[in-house]
Amino acid sequence: VQLDPTRLGTLKEAVNYVFHYPYGCLEQKSASILPLVAFGKYIKIFSLESEVKNPKAVAEKTLKEIGKSQRYDGGFPYWPAGSYSSPFVSMRIAEIAGLAKQNGISVKGINEETLANYLIEFANNNCMEEDAVRYSLYEAAQAYYAASCLGANISLKNVQKIIDSENADSETLALCGLACLNCDEKARAKTVASKLRKYITMTARGAAFTNGWKNGGAYWSFFNDSSEVYALSLQLFTQLQPKDDLNQHLVYELLTLQKAGKGYWTSTAATARVLIALREYIQTNNLEHLNFSAEVLLNKKQLAKGSFKGAASVPEEAAFAFKD
Repeated sequence: VQLDPTRLGTLKEAVNYVFHYPYGCLEQKSASILPLVAFGKYIKIFSLESEVKNPKAVAEKTLKEIGKSQRYDGGFPYWPAGSYSSPFVSMRIAEIAGLAKQNGISVKGINEETLANYLIEFANNNCMEEDAVRYSLYEAAQAYYAASCLGANISLKNVQKIIDSENADSETLALCGLACLNCDEKARAKTVASKLRKYITMTARGAAFTNGWKNGGAYWSFFNDSSEVYALSLQLFTQLQPKDDLNQHLVYELLTLQKAGKGYWTSTAATARVLIALREYIQTNNLEHLNFSAEVLLNKKQLAKGSFKGAASVPEEAAFAFKD
């Protein structure tokens, strides 16, 4: 039995999965510091305090190491010594670098301007075709969003072109909405959210999408996972409508997928995407101000109890033999 006031406790396995993942490609390396960037002050909940005494310093050191692999065109390769840039790795690094800056973590080892320019050029090229196919719009939206995380001036004209396209699926729309929010275009983001909402059906506890990855035919990138549409939508709706019941339904779907994945979501990329969305949900709902006590009873017998103050409250757990 577990009493967890913030849901941070449910993320312990996912956080440890990305933090300890053994391989060394740059996407995985950047994902490994996400827990420190997004949840640095809560590392005790994830049992990382013995390994990381100073989350900010470790994150800054790792970002500086990642920066050494940045190529002349501004992008990052898949492997540290790679000879050509990967737009997908570059998108992930840009997003995490942007999040690091929000939390006062230095990213001076990364040339933000050239990285943003690389992503914007990639996105612009994907938008050149008059009737761009679905995966081109998706990749362009990813790149515009990632560049906007660095504070870059992206082409809102092209973003609107993506929004208006009949080929834009739910993931793509959510990315466009998030890019608009990063550019202080809240009214435009609300319009995108309204369009996206039409493709969502709330079930008893969860939600289903009628215009998402599963419905439109899969196209590959390492971002492409069934959890992504729920995570991106949660991130968008949490910022625009934090009290909307839909957000709870999206969280339910993500936690259901987590259970199916043995505590994490499919890959480091998918897990990082969900962790970023849940961080937004936890932060927006002012869980820092929690202050309450709770208990679990079964046939009037107390199984567990706890008092919780602030988002860093450690979950209370109790184990029982099934025969009891």
